[in-house]
Amino acid sequence: MRRSRLVGAAVGLWMLFVVLPAQAVLLRYTPKVGTISSYTVTTAIRNETTSESLPAPLLLQYSGTTRIRVKVLAQTSGGRKVQSSAAGGTVKRVIKGVGATTLKRPDSSLAAIYDDQAYLTQVVSTSTGRASGQSITADNTIYALGVIPFTAEEVKPGDTWTGEIQFPLLLEAPPSSFKATVRLLSVAPYKGRTCAKLRVTYNGDYAVDLSQTPQARARNAQGSSSGTVEGSVIAYYDYADSVWVDASGKVTTTGDATIEAPGRQSMTVSERSVANFKMTLVK
Repeated sequence: MRRSRLVGAAVGLWMLFVVLPAQAVLLRYTPKVGTISSYTVTTAIRNETTSESLPAPLLLQYSGTTRIRVKVLAQTSGGRKVQSSAAGGTVKRVIKGVGATTLKRPDSSLAAIYDDQAYLTQVVSTSTGRASGQSITADNTIYALGVIPFTAEEVKPGDTWTGEIQFPLLLEAPPSSFKATVRLLSVAPYKGRTCAKLRVTYNGDYAVDLSQTPQARARNAQGSSSGTVEGSVIAYYDYADSVWVDASGKVTTTGDATIEAPGRQSMTVSERSVANFKMTLVK
C-alpha cells in the first residue's frame, strides 16, 4: 500500500510539472552603476575577394582574441551609460599562396546609452588608438551589447519577437539597420547563474562609405560598399544581474565595393566574408 502511494505521489508530481505552463520572465537591461564585466572575444574570419583586376580570387583568413571591459558609468533618463573598451592585441592574417602575417590591433572604446530593452539608443563617444607597424582597424565587437534586443512583454520558452537594431559595419561609419528575430529557448542554470538562453537571427542590407576609413583617408581615396548581412547567435543572459555570460555565432556578409584613388584606376570588387566568434564572461 505504501509503495502504491509513493508511486501515485510521484506520478502526481510529474503531471504537475507537465501541466503547469513554463514560467514567464521579464528581460531587462538594468545593471547597477559601477558594475564591471570583462570578456574574451575570439574571432575567425574568412574573406574571399574577386575582381576583374585580380588574376584569381584573393583568399584571406583572420584569427585572434581580444579582451573587452564593460563598465556601467551612470543611470540617465534614457537608460544606462556604458563604457566598452577593447584592449588591442594581435591578429593573425593568412593570405592563400602568400603566407601569414601578424597584425597589431589598436585599442578602441565606446561610450553609449542603452535603454532597458538593451537597445543602443545613443553613441556618446568613440575612440580608436594607434598601433605601430602593420595594424588593422579595431573590430566593432565593442558594440556587442546592443545587438540582442528585448521585448516589452514577459516571455516564456518558445516565444519569439523581432526588433530593429543599429550596428556599424565600420567603427567610423554611420550604423546600418538590421532586423533581429529573437527566440527564448529556455530559462535554466548555466555556469552557476540562472540564464535566459536566446537564439538571435539577423538579416538586412547595408551601404557603407569607405572613404571614412583611416586607410582611405591616408590615401585620399574614395569608395563605397553595399550588400547584405545575415547571421545567427546563441547567447546566455543572466537577467537578474543584467549581464551577458556567453555568446557565439556566425555572421555572413556579401557585397560589392568600388574604390577610387588619385593616380590609380578605379577598381570594383565582390566580397564574401564569413565571421565566427565567441564571447565569454571571465570576470
